[in-house]
Amino acid sequence: MQRYSLDLLKEDHIKELKEGKRKLTIKRVITTIIIMLLIVAIWQRIIIEKETNILLSQGEVFDINNHNMYIHSTGSGRNTVVFVSGSRTPSSFTDFYRLQMELQPYARIVSFDNAGFGWKWNQQHEI
Repeated sequence: MQRYSLDLLKEDHIKELKEGKRKLTIKRVITTIIIMLLIVAIWQRIIIEKETNILLSQGEVFDINNHNMYIHSTGSGRNTVVFVSGSRTPSSFTDFYRLQMELQPYARIVSFDNAGFGWKWNQQHEI
């Protein structure tokens, strides 16, 4: 009888150890994910600061209905081609840069960013 209860105690102890290891593993995974997210967030912030200093706005920001909108215009010609960023891309100027450079000898090229996206610039023009 004593041996039987000792075996039960061993089994319970083994179950507790396994459950403790499982909880520890889950805590380690969650901690690792949190650390990775923090590293990515810090890296993103550093890159944004670097790019802000390197990439200067080529166009102008206009206040249209109390929304800042970036508009870039280049080229000349009878026809006008308008580029609009889509799928929530950050900047139509950078998205369509190569096309704008190719088409500017033949037409006036205008690109604009939807309100809240694209270049941030302190100088504003009211329309």
